[in-house]
Amino acid sequence: MGLKLEVTIESCWRGNILDTVAKIAEFELFAHESIPGLFGLESGKEQQIILTNKEHIYVWAAKTANGYYLFSITHCNRKIYSVEAESNIYVEAYLPDAKLYQFKISE
Repeated sequence: MGLKLEVTIESCWRGNILDTVAKIAEFELFAHESIPGLFGLESGKEQQIILTNKEHIYVWAAKTANGYYLFSITHCNRKIYSVEAESNIYVEAYLPDAKLYQFKISE
């Protein structure tokens, strides 16, 4: 199926416009062995991302058997963002290091 979660960060601003971004992580979503139609991150666990200030966040993503996309961000053991959608997900968020991150789930 080729599902993946891409994570990018602001790289260069041109005035008030974000001009370029840099990819910092990419995770494949794999078919779940025991639940037909479910896709998730490798080993079914959250994946760690280290922010520019060395703090850690954890991301989780999945596509359910009924076609819903799920995504969440956790920081300091608290969920700071969570979304469920019927199509591909694209999220922009300022995280604790005050940088703008983009998260995209697509096929």
